Formats: sequence, C-alpha cells, structure tokens
Amino acid sequence: MLKPLPDEAIEMVIAEMLVTKVEAIRPLAQLVSTRTQGKPFFTIEFLKSLYSKQSILCRKSFRKL
Repeated sequence: MLKPLPDEAIEMVIAEMLVTKVEAIRPLAQLVSTRTQGKPFFTIEFLKSLYSKQSILCRKSFRKL
C-alpha cells in the first residue's frame, strides 16, 4: 500500500500542472490533501475530476499521470 503524499508533494504536482508558483496554489493543495487524505490514487483522480468539470485549467497534459 502506498503511503499518503506529503502536502509538499501535492503542492508541487499542482503547481507543475498549472505552471505557477507553489504559493499561488497552496489553498487548492490543502483542499486536495484534505479531501483525498493524501492518498496518491485519489489525489490524481480528484485533480482529474476538477479538470473535467473545468474547475481548473491545466497547462500540462494529464497523459503522464
């Protein structure tokens, strides 16, 4: 079983997806971490869900995720 992702890892993933600084996405990263309990699979699926609902607009593809 995979260990929960630390908040810093979630911040880095989101910042890279949105091509922005970590400080700008920290509230979003905290929300994602709370909703998914840091579980890697659910973190990625939650982000994909936000993207499919156009709640976030990514500058990078999800193909690599």
